[in-house]
Amino acid sequence: MDMELSPISSKLMFEGEGGSYYSWSSPVLGDAKVGAGVLVLKPGGFALPHYADCSKVGYVLQGEVGVAALVSPNGDKTEETVLGLEAGDVIPVPSGSTSWWYNHGNSSVDIIIVFLGETANAYIPGQFTYFFLTGARGILAGFSTEIITRAYNINQEQANILAKTRTGFLIVKLDPDQTKNIPQPHQNIVNNWLKNITKHLPDIRVDKAGILCCKREWSCSNCGLNSKLVLDSKIVVGQLVVVPRFFTVAIIAQAQGMECFSITTSSRPVEVADFASNRSVLNALSPSILRCALNVPPEFVNFFKGQMAKTDVLIPPMS
Repeated sequence: MDMELSPISSKLMFEGEGGSYYSWSSPVLGDAKVGAGVLVLKPGGFALPHYADCSKVGYVLQGEVGVAALVSPNGDKTEETVLGLEAGDVIPVPSGSTSWWYNHGNSSVDIIIVFLGETANAYIPGQFTYFFLTGARGILAGFSTEIITRAYNINQEQANILAKTRTGFLIVKLDPDQTKNIPQPHQNIVNNWLKNITKHLPDIRVDKAGILCCKREWSCSNCGLNSKLVLDSKIVVGQLVVVPRFFTVAIIAQAQGMECFSITTSSRPVEVADFASNRSVLNALSPSILRCALNVPPEFVNFFKGQMAKTDVLIPPMS
């Protein structure tokens, strides 16, 4: 079975004064039932309140003074949870929850957030579909004036103000007087919703190699069914790579190093095995079995296991 697993570049879906949105689209994403997108907010940029047809995780690649909020039904209550955003933050966005996103910065620094999620129940497998509450293509603008007047107990003039005053779509830039009253983060509940992976100790740290806890260039090799090499390519900033279940992947950073962000689509994922470290399944095999499997002399088995014992999942550059 052939798979097209080449690196995927994102496509610009929207661009306005307040920012832009990019999306990845590929048959392999649809087959894997995963989706990905990037939200870029310029200073003063505001992503209008919306919800999506699938759950996803947001990772803040860049930015310092962002604000976001999630509104999720909680029993008889519907409450807004306001979160501060900075680079390294990871924010879960459950399916059906309404969110908005804002860049509070006064400098020229954009806030960049990449979203990855599972799209098994989405309208279009491999893509996120968004539903906006307000704006030119919002739900309020879609209903008739009669429905709006009855639903909110207002007159026709008030209904037109409600549904048609905000003429922008998806991302807008707020006026200075509007920015003054943007809610501040709820400090007492922030930790329940987001984690900053750059502020926690890494699971693995290797001197001169890096840490394991999406930037710059790197090379990726992917070995799949029948041990066939299905990908051997240089990956550049902004590209997406899909690794199917049980496939083995190796990554080599280029001269400037690299950062990447990845997720699994299961809350109970299969444990990932190492094949070239002191925790390698090959290193765990008894010497006699490894000798039979490789058909090599005992001396080479001892040498090979000794080399694996010296390395971790992250390997420093060769001197």
